[in-house]
Amino acid sequence: MILHGFQVRGTQLIVTISNAWEDILCVSQIRKQQNSDYKKKLLFKYEIVELRSIIKNIEKLQSIVFKIIDNTNSETDIHGFISEEQSRILKEGFRNYHSAKNKVETDLLEIRKKIGAHRDSKEIQNIGTLWNKLDPILFAPLLIEIPKLFGSLKNLDIYDWTRIPDENSIEIYTSGLGDFTFSP
Repeated sequence: MILHGFQVRGTQLIVTISNAWEDILCVSQIRKQQNSDYKKKLLFKYEIVELRSIIKNIEKLQSIVFKIIDNTNSETDIHGFISEEQSRILKEGFRNYHSAKNKVETDLLEIRKKIGAHRDSKEIQNIGTLWNKLDPILFAPLLIEIPKLFGSLKNLDIYDWTRIPDENSIEIYTSGLGDFTFSP
């Protein structure tokens, strides 16, 4: 198997982010067609679970990107390049992303942990408060920043879009958020 260290990991992350974002956009379109506030919140709860997955993967990808920018990658098989202009754009993008994320991260984690991916029966009185936080407007700044940052990340020359798992086969990764934008 031929792997290029961080390049394959970076590719896996960018594809995972893209796939989760595609799910958010699909569920968002379904949510917008609903008349019931309950159904809208229920569908947005799923978007929150996917959003948490995206955040975790963006932060892993950020680690890879900054190892390249700072030239601190310990991998011996370094491929790719990030220019000074790309570095400036990425740093600004990550700053904007983290600013938006920090405003909602506590609520996002609590929603995911207590009523999203898991159910917390210990704090039953808190569930109503969490359901009231299932409002796309509250998360809009983060949902707007993610495609902007992704646009800068996906075009970097740091990914290996193929992998050769054995002698007679090749795997090709695909990715892209395209021109999709979030609207509450």
